[in-house]
Amino acid sequence: MCHSPIHLNSAAHLVLMKALENDVEFLSRSQIIDYSLLIGIDYKNNHLVVGLIDYLRTYTWDKYVESKVQEI
Repeated sequence: MCHSPIHLNSAAHLVLMKALENDVEFLSRSQIIDYSLLIGIDYKNNHLVVGLIDYLRTYTWDKYVESKVQEI
């Protein structure tokens, strides 16, 4: 990606940022953490495909311990 970045116009950038903001707000309200952002390119239709994946995890004591261990 560093040699051929994907450029978004201002309108597309705003739509992407708003979608991510809405998704993260929903996950936060639901107390769900540990999600990943997946970005792909649909070359056939010339579209950028973005989605949140791997997010079905509530914040429990074991997740707290895991996050603290990863900080070390």
